[in-house]
Amino acid sequence: MVDGDGPLLVDLLRESLDNSPASTSYLDHLISLSLDDLLHEPSLIASESSTVEAELTNLCYREYTTFTLAHKSSAAVHSAFDDFGASLHALVEAAPPLEEACRAFTKTTASAQTARARVTLVHEHQNKLAELLELPQLMETCVRNGFYQEAMDLAEHTRRLGDNPLVQDVVMEVEGVLEMMTTQLLALLREPIKLPALIKAVGFLRRLGHEDLGLVFLQSRLYNYRSKLPRTPDLRRYIDLFREHVYDIISQYSAIFEISSHLVAFASQCVEELVHTIATSIPLIHDAASLSSILVQLGYCALSFARVGLDFALLTNEYFFAVVEATYAQAVSAATTDFAARLKTTSHFPRSEDSISHYPPLAIFLNAHVDALNGLRLLAPLESRRNIVVVQHASLAAGSSALLQYFDETLVSEAPSAPSSPRSQLLRRNTETQLAPEVRAAKRRETKRGCITMAQMWRDQVIPTLVQGLQGGVYEAGEAYTGGVEDWLAQYEPNGEPRTPPRSPVLAPVTP
Repeated sequence: MVDGDGPLLVDLLRESLDNSPASTSYLDHLISLSLDDLLHEPSLIASESSTVEAELTNLCYREYTTFTLAHKSSAAVHSAFDDFGASLHALVEAAPPLEEACRAFTKTTASAQTARARVTLVHEHQNKLAELLELPQLMETCVRNGFYQEAMDLAEHTRRLGDNPLVQDVVMEVEGVLEMMTTQLLALLREPIKLPALIKAVGFLRRLGHEDLGLVFLQSRLYNYRSKLPRTPDLRRYIDLFREHVYDIISQYSAIFEISSHLVAFASQCVEELVHTIATSIPLIHDAASLSSILVQLGYCALSFARVGLDFALLTNEYFFAVVEATYAQAVSAATTDFAARLKTTSHFPRSEDSISHYPPLAIFLNAHVDALNGLRLLAPLESRRNIVVVQHASLAAGSSALLQYFDETLVSEAPSAPSSPRSQLLRRNTETQLAPEVRAAKRRETKRGCITMAQMWRDQVIPTLVQGLQGGVYEAGEAYTGGVEDWLAQYEPNGEPRTPPRSPVLAPVTP
């Protein structure tokens, strides 16, 4: 089947057939056939073709309805595709205007979309926002109930939330609550609270950035102390409050702060106020027992303050000493004045008696001095001993002078050649003119003996008793005092007769 140099039949067949797998497989089948089989192949193909055609005819008759429906469906599909193509073309042409309209709608609703997004965001974080907005109120509740540590923690948490405007508004409200907390803590310093509470309050004020806390602390505690002072003068109550509160303030300040000039100024001011109060109140107290009680109370107070280096005893004692001296001087001065007045009203003496009770001026003078000494025993400052001794000696000297003046006036008025005073003239008219000379002489001797006895009682009983009472009873040592009537007594014998010649007076010192 080869013709010289021409192409092979197989190649021609391959070129004329398509490259489908069935064609290729059938061509390979033909090549593998023998010649006889190949010659019979056309008849086989014609036979199979007739068979296939017959079967197709039978199929058309049998399934013609199916083919009809398939044809109608195919026509409907073609028509639908045509309509779909037209609609798609119209849609493509309408897309640009729709896109422009959508863009315009988007621009128109942008603000609404933004608001909606915010509302949605708020709704999603509603619980967190509610907690954030409630922080100032919660913090204020903590402050009002004294939970300052919790309030500080909430403030720190708020400051860490960021720079959002809403957060900044909350932070501003929190700062306002912190100011209220500062005010409440400063007011707390003025309340009667103990050291642990004061330490906590000062600690919170330091965390809040409050400056000069030491001075503020002293001012607040001073206000609390002064608010408790009695409105009416009560020195004992004042000293008790001073000892309790000022000592506590100094101790509390030393425990919380370092020692500074503020504390020194505060202590100086309080001591100055105490000294001023003592200086104005003590002169109004004349009862020795009260003065002694107050001085003892003040001594314990000064002893307590000495533990913190604030011994003020020397600043206050002098006012007590001055009052004691003035009270004693006033008492003995009144006794001396009363003694002189009573001597002027005394017109007669009893016969020689050894009891001082028969001489009322002496007894009253002695009792007055003893009362003054009894009052002095309750409070006898050693620093005032010299002044008190001088006052007593002056009173005794004045008493001696008054007694001697009385003796002189009495004895002169009894003398026969003496000029008569109005009183003696009246007595003479009523009595002496009716008496015999011997009786008048005896009366004068009796009067003189009474004066001598009175002078001896003054010298031997009144003066030793008072000097010993002061310098031996109140104080342990003192100075001797002779009295002042020794010169007058040296002029007479014990029976009242003048000495011839007069003996030099012997001044017997009184040993305390």
